[in-house]
Amino acid sequence: MYGYLHIAYASSTSAFPNTNENAKPQETNAIQTHNSSEKNVNCDGKSFCTEVPNYLEQTQLHNISLENLAQFPAHFRDDYTGDTAVRSMHYTDSDEFDYCDSITRLVYPQSAETKDSKSVLVVQRGGNKQGILIEECTETNKECRFADSLPVGYTSTCTQRYTFRSVVVFMNGELKEELIKIPSSCKCSIKFRGN
Repeated sequence: MYGYLHIAYASSTSAFPNTNENAKPQETNAIQTHNSSEKNVNCDGKSFCTEVPNYLEQTQLHNISLENLAQFPAHFRDDYTGDTAVRSMHYTDSDEFDYCDSITRLVYPQSAETKDSKSVLVVQRGGNKQGILIEECTETNKECRFADSLPVGYTSTCTQRYTFRSVVVFMNGELKEELIKIPSSCKCSIKFRGN
């Protein structure tokens, strides 16, 4: 059976990575991981990374038994994609248009942001992988399609939205379930700016 486990929705004010204006530029996209022995992970401004340097050394997954992984059978699977060339999570008629362009793909994150804005290492090992279907805006902060048809004083912006998804992570030497932040849709936000 396919479906999400323990889903909660993110606040529209969520910001990641660190938005501290005093942060050094090279630290802006770096995520500090939970284990002090782990190095910072650079996710290029995203809430997850699909490749983490020295991932196997950091997680020591090769030392974890299959019995330990078997505690989480519902997690080690790929989300249902229907068609592998799926363009959007939103199934629409061919004569309908989206206001913002997005791309949908299946990812296998090795590191991700939690609901507490901390980074964790996601378990991805051999046949025990967690494929997550995401939808990302092709361009954020771009004016939405058909913006010229809005009433005077209104502006539109394509905005990335997120959800939280339960996955198995490696934290402080143990396997556990954790909610991670995943791109879920690209929304057209309309605001009144005045005449």
